[in-house]
Amino acid sequence: MDDKNFGTWLNNLTEAQIKEINDKQHEEHIRQVSAFKAGYQNEQCYLCGKDFKTISKEQACLHWLLRRGKFKKMISN
Repeated sequence: MDDKNFGTWLNNLTEAQIKEINDKQHEEHIRQVSAFKAGYQNEQCYLCGKDFKTISKEQACLHWLLRRGKFKKMISN
C-alpha cells in the first residue's frame, strides 16, 4: 500500500474501526510490557530470549541497550 492509498484508507475509517484498532494496539502494548518486565527480572531479553550478557554481531538485538555499565568509552582523536 503506498502513502496515498494508506492516507485514503486511514481517512475513511469509522469510529468503530478506530476504536477496534486502538484496543488491539493497547492489548499488544500491555502484553509487551508484561513480557519485558518478566524478562528483565530474569535478565533475559523478551524479544530474542537471550541473556542480557549475550552480544552477537550476527543477530543484533535491542537488549544490548539494557546492559548495565558494560559499555566501554570510545576515545576520539
